Amino acid sequence: MLKKLLTFVLLTPSLCIAAPKYKISDADVRKWIIEGNKAEQCLFPNINSVSPTPTTYILHKRYVYELPLIKVIGLQNTNTIFSNIESGQYLERKFRRFNHTKPATFSSEWCENLKQQYARDIPAANQWFAQQEALQKQAQQAQEEKARQAFYATPQGQAYLAQQQLLQQQQAAQQQAYYNQQQILEQQRLERERQERNQAWRDLGNTIQQSANSLANTMQNNAQMLNNMNNQMMQNNNQMMQNWGGNRGGSVNCYNLGSITRCNY
Repeated sequence: MLKKLLTFVLLTPSLCIAAPKYKISDADVRKWIIEGNKAEQCLFPNINSVSPTPTTYILHKRYVYELPLIKVIGLQNTNTIFSNIESGQYLERKFRRFNHTKPATFSSEWCENLKQQYARDIPAANQWFAQQEALQKQAQQAQEEKARQAFYATPQGQAYLAQQQLLQQQQAAQQQAYYNQQQILEQQRLERERQERNQAWRDLGNTIQQSANSLANTMQNNAQMLNNMNNQMMQNNNQMMQNWGGNRGGSVNCYNLGSITRCNY
């Protein structure tokens, strides 16, 4: 088995003073290593050539170390090793002494069943890892908040808070000034549009009035021209009748009756 993935045993750099609560035998250590090699060579044949993902890391630990150990010494003794530092250190020394990576013997049917069980555990491992990440993030945020509150309680923290409050007030004042300026610009725009509309209506009214005046002048000129033509025709008619009467040797008196000219000879 790979020693770099043996992480479930609790190790400390200090010397063991108390006696282990459980001392695993050499024979059980050898059995455990063989069982672990079988699982590792079945599920992780290329473990040396790839970097394990967090999920692979967790499942490798479970299938190569934990489950084989439970199979050899039972769940209760395994829990004792997990919870007792001295027992874990004792197992780790035995592991280093007897560990090997010799090819293990197992049937293809056994390996296939183990792979199916491993595949069923992948979603749970992913969920566990996500939960651990969330818990770690929460713990980090809580620690940062605690440190932040402790800093705020110091004179430097109080000065920082005062500075931040002043900056917020300045930003709020700038935003309000910008809002007021936009309001003024909007009112000016609306006033320009109103004046442009009024000017457009005035221009239209002037155009209509000019057209009406031009039409009236044209009609008046036409009427004057008709009157002049009528007077000219009357004069021509009177002159013609007088000339005609003179040629006959009599006198001719012409007078107008409305639009009709009568002459007495």
